[in-house]
Order: sequence, then C-alpha cells, then structure tokens
Amino acid sequence: AHPITHVVFGGLYDEADRPWAERLAACAPLARLRRASIYGPLADDAFVTRLVRSAAADRMEELELVDTRITAAGLSELLGGMRALRELSFIQSNAPFVPSEVDVYYAIATAPGAERLTRLRLGCQDGVTAAAEWVAASPRLGGLTSLSLGVTTDRGEPLGFDALMRLARAPHLRGLKSLDLA
Repeated sequence: AHPITHVVFGGLYDEADRPWAERLAACAPLARLRRASIYGPLADDAFVTRLVRSAAADRMEELELVDTRITAAGLSELLGGMRALRELSFIQSNAPFVPSEVDVYYAIATAPGAERLTRLRLGCQDGVTAAAEWVAASPRLGGLTSLSLGVTTDRGEPLGFDALMRLARAPHLRGLKSLDLA
C-alpha cells in the first residue's frame, strides 16, 4: 500500500485544469486516502459525483473543501455517499455571501450521513448566524464533538447572541467539546 494518506489538491482554479480535475475525482490511488484538501471552483457537483462513486467513498475520513462551487445538492450527495467521512470543512473565503450559502448550511445540517460527522468546520462569510441556527436545529449533527464557525474575513457578521444560545442549549449537541467562533 502507498504510504500517502493526505493530499492537498490546490490548483483547481483555472478552466484549463478541468480535465485534470475530472480525472482526479476518479483516480484509483485516491482510494487509499484518509484525508484530502481540495481548493478551487473546479471542484463542483460533478466532481462530487465522481468522488462519491470512487473507492475513496469507503475510506476518506476527513475532507476540506475551500472556495469550491459545490452546491447544497452536491454537499447532500457528498455526505450521503462518503461513508467513512467523519470530519468536514467547508470554507468559502473568496466568495461573497449569497442567500444560497444558507442553503449549503441547511444541506450540511440535514443531509443523510451528517450523523456520522464528529467535526464540522464552516468558514462563514456573512452567514455565521444562519450556520449556527441550522446546526442548533439539526439532531442529525448530534455526533459532533468539535464545531468551528469561524468568520473568514474581517467584514464577516458577528454571531448573534440568540444563535449562540440556541447552540448552547441544543440537546443534541451535549457531546460538543470544542466550539470555535473565531
């Protein structure tokens, strides 16, 4: 077996890289990976479909997605299909907040497979309160031991007090040991 268990794919920003990105998602050596970090807008819903259908779906435990074009539907497919996934980071640091970002938080909180997550990291722009409210309302996220709702830019909105209280009082989050709001 190959000793590499973590790979960072950081160059999926240019349209010229699309054929490479498409081959990457179905790459056989990906099956051995336990952890991957994927950066760039060429990681989209089609990329997720190929990844979920690959052998990686049975072994990948940690996935970091940064500045992708993965939609709520793609995240639902990802959580439902990546059977070993326990840690998910979804960071949109270069994209302005749009109402559909709230749909992404809802998809993460309610997707089949979300109950397997033990660590969730959301890099929120201006939607930190919406993200907190969905997490607080979703019993599917009852397995979380670590939650990060970090704001990724200086212009990000602060977490509302009411949303923080909903997180603190959510009965399904009693196992939460770490809460990062920085």
